[in-house]
Amino acid sequence: MASRIVKASAAMMDVLQRILKLSIQIEGLDNVTDRPTLFVVNHFTRMETFIVPYILYKHTDRQIRALADPALFKGLFGEYLTRMGAHSTREPLRNRLIVGDLVSGRHDWVIFPEGVMVKSKKVIDHGKLRIVHPVRAGRPHTGAAVLALKAAMVRNRFLRACREGNAPVLDTLSRKYGLSRERCLNLPGMVITPVNITFYPLRPNDNTISRIATGIWPNISKKVAEELKTEGSLLLKDTDMTIYFSPPVEIEEYLAGPFSAYHKLPFLNDVQRERLVLSSQPWPLTRRFMKTIYGTTAINLDHLFCIGVRELKSDLIKVEDFHRALYLSALTIRQSEDRRVHPSLHNELVKLITDEIHAPLEEIYELAKEEGIVVREGDGYRGTRRKVAQLFGHEDVRLHGTTRVIANEVEPMSFVARTVARYVNMSSNRLRAEIVRRLSALDIDRFEKDYELYYDKGCSKAPSIGRPFFLRSATSDTGILLCHGYLAAPEEMRPLGEFLHAAGYTVYGARLQGFGTGPEQLLDVTWEDWVLSFNRAYAILRNCCRKIILGGFSAGALLVLLNAARKKGAIESIFCIDTPLILMDRRACLLTPAALSWNRLMRKMHLPATVEELIVNESETPDINYPVGYLAGVRELCNLMSACRDGLPEVEAPCLIIHGSEDPVADPESAEVVYAKIGSAIKKRITIDADYHNLVQNEGRERVFQDVLRFIRDKESRTMNSD
Repeated sequence: MASRIVKASAAMMDVLQRILKLSIQIEGLDNVTDRPTLFVVNHFTRMETFIVPYILYKHTDRQIRALADPALFKGLFGEYLTRMGAHSTREPLRNRLIVGDLVSGRHDWVIFPEGVMVKSKKVIDHGKLRIVHPVRAGRPHTGAAVLALKAAMVRNRFLRACREGNAPVLDTLSRKYGLSRERCLNLPGMVITPVNITFYPLRPNDNTISRIATGIWPNISKKVAEELKTEGSLLLKDTDMTIYFSPPVEIEEYLAGPFSAYHKLPFLNDVQRERLVLSSQPWPLTRRFMKTIYGTTAINLDHLFCIGVRELKSDLIKVEDFHRALYLSALTIRQSEDRRVHPSLHNELVKLITDEIHAPLEEIYELAKEEGIVVREGDGYRGTRRKVAQLFGHEDVRLHGTTRVIANEVEPMSFVARTVARYVNMSSNRLRAEIVRRLSALDIDRFEKDYELYYDKGCSKAPSIGRPFFLRSATSDTGILLCHGYLAAPEEMRPLGEFLHAAGYTVYGARLQGFGTGPEQLLDVTWEDWVLSFNRAYAILRNCCRKIILGGFSAGALLVLLNAARKKGAIESIFCIDTPLILMDRRACLLTPAALSWNRLMRKMHLPATVEELIVNESETPDINYPVGYLAGVRELCNLMSACRDGLPEVEAPCLIIHGSEDPVADPESAEVVYAKIGSAIKKRITIDADYHNLVQNEGRERVFQDVLRFIRDKESRTMNSD
């Protein structure tokens, strides 16, 4: 049962977490058992002493004891720590207390097995575990392993004495470790649970906490000032703290073999056998859980950037190639099942290879530039090897060698360094080819998995309808990305794609996530997922073609405009067919959010939803489109329309706008709005005499195709003449 002060402290931590907007991600909680546990945690900041016990109490209702730096046990704060269950590492009977708690199950413990705060995160030297610290340098302490083994052996000795009725041994162990004879038959075996804490991004600097402290105590020590700048920044600057609990390590595994061997030596008593175990087993156990701790770091973009600079064999690399290398590294690491990755290596990372500014990449570059390890020169990054290898003091490294600290953190995972080194030293042509190969395969693989998962016998079409298509040309360096409409699939754009391919262009028909499979997938996707699908297709073309043209029909046209706004001068030209910037049914975007909110409220009240969320789709191309859709999908379409509308002034590429005169779905006024608001200096609007929506599939589509081709070639002709 937790004490009142523990409960009050947990409540205070909850409030602070909300006020400071701390992002604490907890993973692997299902690995925490109800058996007596020694939690071994990597030690980079003072916060771990408080955060880990708080998290465990909050999620398991267990009061955890922890070992802490003796310097913290002073005055009222020291008294508070003691009442919270923390103990100084210099406490005379600490080992006896820990062993007794683990054997009896009174309390679990948190121990930092490194023995010190490893501010440099440097724990690998020539491939071996080695801590570098002013106080000590060498292999990590085996103290945590010794305590765990000792507790397991005391438990076994106590249980054996219970079975044999050995009163003297029972009395001795009971007095020494606070064990109760009543629990003779109820002492579960203990485990060690390795815990990794990863911070992202790591940007130590002046902050409100450090400035206030410096103002109050002008003569503050260098050590305290550094810790306030580092840890204050982690608290106040939108840093993710990811805490991962690994599967537990069974202590008995490290006793069974040695004990059975030593029991064959009749001249040894129990105490002598235990001493032999404690002389041979602590390091193997320590090595195991330390490798687990360091090997479960959540790999993030900063890691890849800093390792990439460190692993460069040349001092200069093209910016585009470096970004390609980082993206391929992330893709490879993500596909490795035994690696943990931070969200920074997922969806948004594709911006690195799609001609967009990626803010997290710019942030780590600015830090690296500030520390002098890399600088942009023209279209390249120039690394400074002397700076990369520069050494910093224990109290300086987190502030002035942050990029070095970040790179050090993933050194124990040699696979990561090897992967990044492979790609950053790969030729530009190989990088491009690898991206085309990997992303093309990934697009097909995602479709096939989605198709299998969401297949609906009554609604799904043949796989050939939904599969993205790639038509390569050996005679042109221009690639055209085609994007289908809402509730449709890549097959919708195939006739236009084949027409343009026959004209000599490379064409990629993108599949937007949620389409071409089964309509229920629309319940699981957002308009940002559609942007991601578009960007993957764009990256494929960008890496096999020098010039890129974007073309889309209906919702695909919205994505074309949005991406043209975001990629600006990287796009040669765009064409938009029946852009639904305004729907003929104005109620769709007005009423859908309210209807969904109402249904959500009904469900919370355990009442049936009163608004039908399934919508029948009376499609002009029933052999391609879903026969039904969902209100959730309409909501995402409306969100895409809004994002597109906001980006129109940023569109710079030459633009062709084609719209049907009597379009029953997308109000023809949409074409006028697009034409009026885009920032393109070259733009053309064509109205097709048609009372249907789908101009790329229905009668008269040949004229639309010819208009598109004429616009593309006219733009190419202008470019050649201007050259």
